[in-house]
Amino acid sequence: VVLKSEAKVHSLTLRDVKLNEAGQIKLTAKDFQTEANLIVKEPAVEFSKPLQDQTVEEEATATLECEVSREKAEVTWFKDGTEIRKTKKYEMIVDGHKRALIIHDCTLDDSRTYACDAKQFKTSCFLNVEPPHIEFSKPLHDVEVKEKESARFECEVSREDVKVRWFKDGSEIRKGKKYEMVSQGRQHALIVHKSVFDDEAEYECDAKTIKSSGMLTVVEEEARFSKNLSSVEGTETDSVKLICEVSKPSAEVRWFRGDEELPEGGRYEHIVDGKRRILLIQDLKMVDAAEYTCRLSASIKTSGTLKINELAAEFISRPHSVEVVEGEKAEFSCSVSKDTFEVKWLKDGSELQAGDKFSMLSDGKRRTLVIKDSEPKDEGAYVVMIGATRASADLTVLGKPRPLRSYI
Repeated sequence: VVLKSEAKVHSLTLRDVKLNEAGQIKLTAKDFQTEANLIVKEPAVEFSKPLQDQTVEEEATATLECEVSREKAEVTWFKDGTEIRKTKKYEMIVDGHKRALIIHDCTLDDSRTYACDAKQFKTSCFLNVEPPHIEFSKPLHDVEVKEKESARFECEVSREDVKVRWFKDGSEIRKGKKYEMVSQGRQHALIVHKSVFDDEAEYECDAKTIKSSGMLTVVEEEARFSKNLSSVEGTETDSVKLICEVSKPSAEVRWFRGDEELPEGGRYEHIVDGKRRILLIQDLKMVDAAEYTCRLSASIKTSGTLKINELAAEFISRPHSVEVVEGEKAEFSCSVSKDTFEVKWLKDGSELQAGDKFSMLSDGKRRTLVIKDSEPKDEGAYVVMIGATRASADLTVLGKPRPLRSYI
């Protein structure tokens, strides 16, 4: 405080005035008094450290800092002239003389001019946001897999936490049952599950500023047997099917009995039913008993054994009793279950032999006994035997009718 008096002029000088020194000042001189108010104003806020231009990469956090001359100074932040409000995107920091604007998860659109306004003074800077610099340290390569196998495309980028996108022939791939996307550090992979021919395409990994691609080739799966032949059995004259299944409906097979290939035709029919392959054998014979093989190739095959049960020896029809006139021939006929079965004819327990009196005929399954020039002594029961099975019929011989005598 400095007081001065010069003649009639009196002065009071206050140096280094503080805000709390504001108030009323009084001057008293005997019977005279005067007063005045001292108003102390805060000095204008100045920027002791202005904002600086800054460059950051996409998705990074930018911090714009400056310093003001007074700790309690209030500032307002602007982006291209528009005031910025505090949000998840923007954060304002006050720390003593320091003022900072933090911009999270920067995008290319954040490349703007930012200003910090302290009323009388302001400072500004330009924030430049650039795409991140990324390189493929391990690019994609072409992949070849067999049908139904999983295809895996792998690459490695030069930095971690890079978000990549995957494309198939230019169309973005979405994660699902078909496609699996794996990211671990700098390594990224696309897995194509259960590959089919429609999956053949160019696959691309897009890391924003750089791309890498590879071709997927799907090789036709070698056909195999999904269900092998089983051993079967059948009975003579019946039909039987040998059945197996292949992995592909279009697969072609060949059938063999032992080492002999069986062409289609006659008693053999080759049937294709979806993935099923069937060999139909009709009118079974004992010689059909063998090992049968279905082949996709020399090394891919399946085998099964066919067992034939011999047809039971039995009569399909039995002989009937007959009456003939003496001197005529008599016939007994029957049918057996199989062409090759032999029968025996007997009378009075003795087997009959072919000769002048008897004839034995075979025609397919029909068996016939012919008795020539029937006589009364030929009457009786005739027995036919097939194995242990027997059937019988009686022969009755009628006397010749006597000629009528005429009387004159």
